[in-house]
Amino acid sequence: MADQIPTAQVGTTGRGLPLVWLIPLAALLVGAWLVYKTLTDEGPAITVYFSQAEGIEPQKTRVKYRNVDVGFVSEVRFTDDRTQVEARIELSPGTEAWLTENSRFWVVRPRLEVTGITGLGTLLTGSYIGMDPGEEGKSADTFTALDEPPALLSNAKGKLYTLRASSLGNLSVGSPVYFRQIAVGEVTQYRLAENHSHVEIEIFVRAPHDQFVRRSSRFWNAS
Repeated sequence: MADQIPTAQVGTTGRGLPLVWLIPLAALLVGAWLVYKTLTDEGPAITVYFSQAEGIEPQKTRVKYRNVDVGFVSEVRFTDDRTQVEARIELSPGTEAWLTENSRFWVVRPRLEVTGITGLGTLLTGSYIGMDPGEEGKSADTFTALDEPPALLSNAKGKLYTLRASSLGNLSVGSPVYFRQIAVGEVTQYRLAENHSHVEIEIFVRAPHDQFVRRSSRFWNAS
């Protein structure tokens, strides 16, 4: 009788995965795509240290380059020793190449300067953080902000010159340099010489006027 019992045949139905497995598989694929999309849409996150937080508000203060939004401040807090303010900044995708050891940041707010009042637009829009990508250098994600806006941006065309004078007079950073009563540059910084015998005044002459500065050129305080 045992010889008459049919043997079971093992085979496949040809249907592949049961329908119940397609739902979690689809959910997994969608989740993976969302994670990839989130990561690729996010820009770099950096930390910038400020001497104070005046005009800086989390989720509100923007970061701008050439007056174009390129990021925002996501978090503000004190450093552990409470000597500085640490701002966490989220930048737009594609700005990774801008972040080098030479990049500069500062707060743009209304300021009274030699050449006039700057930053008046922030009276309506609020202060923002200015950014200058700077020249090429090593990649960086931590920076110390400038207390004052830079006299020159890294993409300015022209040349720097150093003048020697017995005293500074009434010159200051931003004082214009004139040629035939036309502004062709400005004072970018000044300092005492190492031996304190004179003052060194650094000026920037914008292109194309810089090509007319020669060894015989003369400068004087015309204020």
